[in-house]
Amino acid sequence: MIRAGCARAVVAAAALGVAAGAGAQAGPFTEAQAATGRASYFANCAGCHQADLRGTNEARPLVGADFMRTWSGRTAQELVAFLSVTMPPPPAAPGSLGLQSYVNLAAFLLQANGASPSASELTAASTVAIGSVASGTMSDAFRASLASAGPAAPGGAAGGTGISVG
Repeated sequence: MIRAGCARAVVAAAALGVAAGAGAQAGPFTEAQAATGRASYFANCAGCHQADLRGTNEARPLVGADFMRTWSGRTAQELVAFLSVTMPPPPAAPGSLGLQSYVNLAAFLLQANGASPSASELTAASTVAIGSVASGTMSDAFRASLASAGPAAPGGAAGGTGISVG
């Protein structure tokens, strides 16, 4: 009886450890990929999804609980594929950004949702479950970096959103 109780306690502790560690694992992307994805996001996506990734109207939030409800059980490969066939939406041409841009955008979205970069590059074939690396919680440092993105100066490097990408 005591042995069974210990076994249940060990299983419960292991389950808690797995749950507590969710989102703590380093993401399958590099800092450079996320930075390039950030630039692409501001040039191509922020006009609809907003600079803070919260979305508006038909543009769904790309960060937080709503994003995680949709994507936590799916893979990075599925996210890249979805982005490449749906973004930018018509009348623009979905898929027009090129595969590596969509991979970099996925890295940026993972980082926005709490995943940490690593030495491993994200690829379009990455089968890591998004919920295993992302929590849906944007770090304060990441939020501050988004807040510092402001309107472009005349003649500055900005996409269709008017936000400078550096």
